[in-house]
Amino acid sequence: ELCKKEGVPDALRGKVWQILLGVHNKRANLDVPPGGDGLTPEDQQTIKADVARTRQTVDMFRTPEVQTDLENLLTVYCKRRSVRYTQGLN
Repeated sequence: ELCKKEGVPDALRGKVWQILLGVHNKRANLDVPPGGDGLTPEDQQTIKADVARTRQTVDMFRTPEVQTDLENLLTVYCKRRSVRYTQGLN
């Protein structure tokens, strides 16, 4: 119920992403898998645009390194789950 109203609590976000990516209790590998993924160039552009809008008031989220990591994370999630990216997934 808490997550429905206010999202995933900050203290749990890292663990939730590990579970969603299937890397919980494993050494995380967030390398972006090559081709054959079903993500279109439009999906990648949407991911990039969404990442640029993520938590704009938090300085850390505006750094190129964090934005690249978020793009990779969302791309890996979509590829590993064989789902198309939808705006707001992040």
